[in-house]
Amino acid sequence: VLGMPQDMRADKGMPFNEILQVINKTSSPVSSANSFLNIEFADLSWEKGSPSSIQHKDIYASEIGALEESKHVFINGNNLIERWKNLPDNASFTVGELGFGAGLNFLITCQEFLKHSPKNSTLNFLSFEKFPFSREDMERTHSKYPSLNKESKQLVDNLPLNSKGVHRVSIN
Repeated sequence: VLGMPQDMRADKGMPFNEILQVINKTSSPVSSANSFLNIEFADLSWEKGSPSSIQHKDIYASEIGALEESKHVFINGNNLIERWKNLPDNASFTVGELGFGAGLNFLITCQEFLKHSPKNSTLNFLSFEKFPFSREDMERTHSKYPSLNKESKQLVDNLPLNSKGVHRVSIN
């Protein structure tokens, strides 16, 4: 692997997951990519207490009514509650989203899916994000929404290492 010290290479006995952990250590917990394997975190401004993208000059969640907006646009706009109520037992339901952002749509979707879907059904949530939030920024954003504490903790506790590629997070 280019740029990796010889004593860290997997063929020298160090397991790959330990190599990634060493590479992913940063001097600041919110710093962006410091390795060719790392993804770049969203560069955020916190004016008025809400996260906004410095690069894209756009807010991620409005200061007032972000959860209501998510429910109205994402859940109700796609008629998800009715669709979940009509799922057969042991069914799987897949949602796709472009732009994970702070993950509010994901958290609301998980919460509502558990309320309205049959037992033993499974939610698959596929999302794509070029500049994900750092763990700290995600926690800061989620802290404004106590009704999502349970789902937020599970998400944050299961965030993958800061490495490029496809990541699968399982939440119960």
